Amino acid sequence: MLSAPIVITGPEGDVVELAPVKTFLRIDGDDLDEEIRAYIDASIGEIERQTSTRIGEQLVELRADHFDDLEHLTIGPVNAVAQITYRDAAGSDVTIDQADYELFGAGLEKGIRPKPGRSWPRGAAQRASGAIGVRLNVGYGDAIPPSISLALKMDVRGRFDGVPFDLFAATTNDRIWL
Repeated sequence: MLSAPIVITGPEGDVVELAPVKTFLRIDGDDLDEEIRAYIDASIGEIERQTSTRIGEQLVELRADHFDDLEHLTIGPVNAVAQITYRDAAGSDVTIDQADYELFGAGLEKGIRPKPGRSWPRGAAQRASGAIGVRLNVGYGDAIPPSISLALKMDVRGRFDGVPFDLFAATTNDRIWL
């Protein structure tokens, strides 16, 4: 089983620009910028929670009990595997060489497996809860899918007007199903 993601390095700066959201809301001037920015941040948080994706690029860590748990990652979009470590029988953390594993799959359906001819280490990592640590570079960055961008703007509109927006329905095709 994979743990909930732990953010190691969060996104830098504003993940979503304010100007396009203000244009969508048809708001001129700067009087409501702080309120709109707060709604954007709340919408990003809710989208990330509901979809198991990350809007802004960031480094996260997942803890796993077994190497088999890495076959279906519970966060996305995964851009790269930064590091995999495991706790050996002596209780030391060992880093697995990047030449021994690969990221596979497409879109939000990514996993990690040993490269052909390689295998995962045997032993203590298989017996201890959370003994495997995986650091992943995740997030859409500047390439936020149009469907998520629209859902975010609609959610901000709903928050601004006090009318709830159904993010679950709007992001159904953009989620990682656990």
